[in-house]
Amino acid sequence: ADRKPPARDWFEDWASRPLHVTDQDRLLIGLLSPQRLLDMARFFTLVDRKAGKIVARYQQVFGIKRLLERIKSRRSDGGREGGVVWHTTGSGKSFTMVFLSRALILDDDLKQCRIIVVTDRKDLERQLSTTFSTGGELADKKDKEDALATSGRRLAQQIGHGQERIIFSLINKFHTATGYPECHNDSADIIVLVDEGHRSQGGENHARMKHALPNAAFIAFTGTPLLKGSETTNRFGRIIHSYTMQQAVSDGTVTP
Repeated sequence: ADRKPPARDWFEDWASRPLHVTDQDRLLIGLLSPQRLLDMARFFTLVDRKAGKIVARYQQVFGIKRLLERIKSRRSDGGREGGVVWHTTGSGKSFTMVFLSRALILDDDLKQCRIIVVTDRKDLERQLSTTFSTGGELADKKDKEDALATSGRRLAQQIGHGQERIIFSLINKFHTATGYPECHNDSADIIVLVDEGHRSQGGENHARMKHALPNAAFIAFTGTPLLKGSETTNRFGRIIHSYTMQQAVSDGTVTP
């Protein structure tokens, strides 16, 4: 009412036409409902000492929610269910693991769980342990050193008697570790995160790992496209969540 007549005419003309939904409209409606905004702030935002403030992308949010549901389900023998997370290369699997670690602590049903991160190369182990450290899941340098399974014997002790919440190990360490009697834990409150789950997981060391942790939830992460009935899903279980190359290209996060 206090505007000049031309402004009023412009507004009435603008409001009389159908309005197209914009990406900003989708963002506001999708993100700013109270419950989702609180979830994003509590579970899916972290401050990394190197990368700065990190907010999870949609595939990480929905993937972690599916993971929590899956981990909470039990088999008939009491062990936890596992499966495969297929998120294409470049989609932030390292940070997905960090977000999952945080979500477990904040979930009343899962906050007692311990995490074992299994890789098949030293550089990957170094990268993941550094990401967990800078992302705040390992308190300090000593916490990071305590988390590393530096030998098979050390891994056996961590599995059987350790109190570390997070452990990092190479898959081949299980070959030596399972030779020690303490390398066995029947607890269902162990979550094993296997990086590059399509590799190095078909042999004796994989069998030894599962024998040492019979009731753990085994979650395999891979960025390699999987065919139905692949060896990876046969070993770990069904695909819990996927983010394909086509989706990543469509989102503009990777090049065609």
